[in-house]
Order: sequence, then C-alpha cells, then structure tokens
Amino acid sequence: MIRLDTDQAKKEQELRLQIQEKTKALKDSIRQDKSASGSMKQLEASLRRNILRYREMTKAERESTGAGRQLLKTIQAQDKEVKKLNESIGRSQGFVGNYARAFNGLGRSILQLSGVAGGLAFITNAFSRVKDFEQAQADLQAITGKTSIELAGLTKQAKNLGETTQFSATEITKLQIELGKLGFTTEQITNSTEAISNLAAATGTELSRAAKLTGSSLRAFNLEATESERVAAVLGVATTKTALDISQLETGLSTVGPVASSFGFSIEETVALLGQLSNAGFDASSSATATRNILLNLADANGSLAQQLGKPVTNISELSQGLKN
Repeated sequence: MIRLDTDQAKKEQELRLQIQEKTKALKDSIRQDKSASGSMKQLEASLRRNILRYREMTKAERESTGAGRQLLKTIQAQDKEVKKLNESIGRSQGFVGNYARAFNGLGRSILQLSGVAGGLAFITNAFSRVKDFEQAQADLQAITGKTSIELAGLTKQAKNLGETTQFSATEITKLQIELGKLGFTTEQITNSTEAISNLAAATGTELSRAAKLTGSSLRAFNLEATESERVAAVLGVATTKTALDISQLETGLSTVGPVASSFGFSIEETVALLGQLSNAGFDASSSATATRNILLNLADANGSLAQQLGKPVTNISELSQGLKN
C-alpha cells in the first residue's frame, strides 16, 4: 500500500518556507535597486532640462555668450556621467526619453561648439535611441492591433521603467511586445511588465525571455496577470535556492506545467518539485517528462498507478485520499 512519505512532505514544507523567505529577500533587493537608481534618474532629468534650456536659447546666445557655452559643457559632462553610470549598472543603451528630440535643429551649432566628431557621435547616439524606441512602439501597435493613443499607458510605463531600471525604454517595449504575442491585453501587459523586468534583472535574463517564461507560466496555471509578481518571485527564487536555471525552468514548466495545473498543483509546488529533482541530479527534460507521465498515468483508468489506487486520480485531493487508503 502506498503511503505519504512524511520525510518528503517535511522537506517540501521546508522548501516552501525557503521560497517565501527568498521572495521577501528578492522584493527587498528590488527596492534597494530602485533606490540605487535614484541618482541616475535625477541626473537624467537634469540633463533633459538642460538640453531643453539650451534649445530655448537663440543661436547667438548659444554661440556667443558664456552662458550658452557653459550650458553646453554641462550637457556634455552630464551625458558622459550618464554613460559611466549606465556601464556601472550594466545598462547598455541608457534611457530613452524626450531629451534627444530637444536637439532637433541644433546639429550645426553643437558641431561647431563641441567638435565635429564628438558632436556628431553625441547627436547620432541620441537620435538612434529615439529611432529604436519609435520602431519598437510601431511593432507593439502591429502586434496588439492598437493605436498609439490606445497604447499611451504602455508607452508611459516603458519610459518610466526606462528611467528607473537598468533597462532602456526600448527594451521594456520589446518585453511588452512578447506579452502581446502571447495574447495579453493592454491591461494585462501593464500589470505584468514591471514584475517581469524585476525577474530579468535578478536573474540576468533577457527581458524577452523572462516575458515568455512568466507569460507562459501564468497561462499554464490559469493565473491572472495581477499574479505576475508572485510568479516572477517563484521563478527567481528557484534559480537561487535549487539547481534550476532559467533554461531548465523553461523546459520543465512547458512540459509539466499544464498537466500539473489540471491536477491542482500550484506553480510553487510544481517548481519546488522540479527543483528537488534537479538537486537530485535529474535533468529538467527527463524529470518534467517523468512527472507528466506519472500524472497522466494516475488519470488513466487503465494505468498501473490508477489501478493500484483503485481508481483514476485527476487532482491532488483524490491523490491524497488514495495514498492514505
């Protein structure tokens, strides 16, 4: 007769507690990262204001007054500092806001005052970021079938996260695009974007990849987009508390997730099980396939496991009852 393994149950409970503790630690870390990014946000805001002030000057004021020349030096120094901060936190593209547009029509004077090569590179990089962002926005419109007005909230969110996280607004928009490909509504995308960016930052994963994993996990376990933070935390904890990595989670959850969900397993329980098997040396594909086959065998009236339990089992409640009998 098959009985519940109390030692195993105890280990699973301990792992659940570890997941809860790590989830709290992850949230604390996220808050610290946001605080650390405050200086970057302030610097970028100051740079944006200075560029707008420079644009409001007349040509004569820019080229012939000490105030104009000093303001340009300040702008160049702030841009250099932004790039240094970007590199220090691993943010490759910097922020995408409105400051690059402020250079519209100023190319000639900047080239004259700061040197042709340096001025051209400065302007080119700024406009390149804007161009990339606008193209990503166009792609988002195409994927979602929405107009720019209808996507105004997502655009604002992308810019805000582009200023307060290690990712650019363009990268955030590409994350939103991946969710759009999964059929998420604009509201669902809004509810999921920040949590996914936190997961990507915590695990060093590409945003688009983190979006696919989180989005597909939400779908597999029939969870609302408002549960994105919960799902992202579970996935992030799994990569630090077990032998699982993002690639193994992708493989394991895509294989066993839908079946486990139909049996009533939560995403926490499913990930904990995959983590234990991974810690024991089983590869993600084999362990997920084996778990899936066991669950399907339990649900099959002709399956050997179902016959041992006396009837087919289709959920955790029935399984627990069968194991106790």
